[in-house]
Amino acid sequence: MKKIIIFIAVFVPILAMGQKLTAHRNIVSEGYNFWLYTPAGYDSIQTSKPLFIFLHGSSLCGNDLSRVRRYGCIDAVENGHAIDALIVAPQNPGGSWNPKKINNVLNWVQEKYAFDTNRIYV
Repeated sequence: MKKIIIFIAVFVPILAMGQKLTAHRNIVSEGYNFWLYTPAGYDSIQTSKPLFIFLHGSSLCGNDLSRVRRYGCIDAVENGHAIDALIVAPQNPGGSWNPKKINNVLNWVQEKYAFDTNRIYV
């Protein structure tokens, strides 16, 4: 048991090095608050990485952005899975997803980050 704890304490932080998960609140006009994940080795000039947009179910709706971290792509990243793509995980405050708001978030990310615009997955 002690060896497992030491392994987790040593190697999980090493696996996460270079990965970046940031919360963006009230930054996109007519958009959602969202998490943005950039993988280890991400280069803002390189455009070969795909973009995943994770649209959660109703159980994660609200105004507490940390709820979006409970499962899905962001949870996988936080549990040590290396995903070689940018991930956008917006939070819907309630009701149906608004395509215009999702598109506004996507446009903001496209202005600030490089990714393969032919490989956007929802």
